[in-house]
Amino acid sequence: MNAALHLVPPIATAAAAPVSLDESVLTAAVATAAREGKTPLDVLAEMTGLNGAGVAAAVAYAFRYPYLSAAELTRLEPAFDLLPGSEAARRGCVLARDGERLIAVISDPFDAALRPWIEARAPEMLEWAIAARPEIVAFIGAREQSVRAIDAAVEHAQIAVDASHAVENLSLASINEDASPIVKLVHSTVFDALRAGASDIHLETAKRPATAW
Repeated sequence: MNAALHLVPPIATAAAAPVSLDESVLTAAVATAAREGKTPLDVLAEMTGLNGAGVAAAVAYAFRYPYLSAAELTRLEPAFDLLPGSEAARRGCVLARDGERLIAVISDPFDAALRPWIEARAPEMLEWAIAARPEIVAFIGAREQSVRAIDAAVEHAQIAVDASHAVENLSLASINEDASPIVKLVHSTVFDALRAGASDIHLETAKRPATAW
């Protein structure tokens, strides 16, 4: 059997898959993929007629890996601090946390370069699992969108706090400390407008008509 098929030591037995992939089937898929310029997963999909999730479950069972469905993925927290979402999606994998556990969820156990690439980014012991590539990518995209929404909310809250501080700094006490009557008038007008919630303030000057003597 091709050495790449033993890339990651099995850690658990997944639930039974609809199609059993024995060693001869996996070896044939690897050989066909190399000959036709495809991935073994694509070849297995053609050989078995399974969709992406079905192939992932069957491969997980053959390698004695846990298989994670889309619903099971959503219960994990992606470790984007260790492996950014864009890089993870490009390689069809994700580092995720389940409490104290750090799990490397991969879509292609035939990728011989994937394990060292992931392990170089993980400072702690890893567990391994398999999920379908489209479901991994969708999981990453959804979590990245949530992170962006949280960041935007925090930024908006900070702007509101800064505006509140601006009103506090322009207090009546500081207005009364100004020596110039004109400065006092302008500051008082701005202060009242900010307290009323104005976001755009215009001050206009009018020229006094000349007086005939």
